[in-house]
Amino acid sequence: MSIKLKIYLGFLVVLVSGALTMTAGYPQIYSPYSFTVVIPVFMLYALALPGPLLLLLASLPNALFFLLSTRSKAHENLKISGLLTGISALLVSLSVIFLFVSYDYGVRYQGLHHTLFMYLFNVIFIFSLIATYIANNRKPSINKSLVFRVLLFCWLGWCAFPWLGELM
Repeated sequence: MSIKLKIYLGFLVVLVSGALTMTAGYPQIYSPYSFTVVIPVFMLYALALPGPLLLLLASLPNALFFLLSTRSKAHENLKISGLLTGISALLVSLSVIFLFVSYDYGVRYQGLHHTLFMYLFNVIFIFSLIATYIANNRKPSINKSLVFRVLLFCWLGWCAFPWLGELM
């Protein structure tokens, strides 16, 4: 399979996973309402678009950032750039801080069960990101680099910065 086809498949996976974050009418375990999609939904809501189209458009910025991060992949660059590494580390750090600060609100408004699942999903994604990053640094490959990017942007679109608190 060509690298461009893999990039476009990754784009679709990131787009769909972002759209799935708001499939329920309110935060659920399978629908965590990630901040990175919720904000664009609020901005696009006035257009009165059908639900599925609204969700796809709201998850589009995340998928476009994925494409932007892969622009060097078409030229066979195997390493994960220092810029993407720094941004990823910053996002992971901010997410951990967010989860720590939001724990009480999450338990109060979504319940302990939901809050613990959001923590579990985030821990799984973060450890997967770290493992993929380490594997790519030890033996760089385009596939590992793309997997890292797909994991990063799927995490951002689906369960990073989940809605833990009062509903509007």
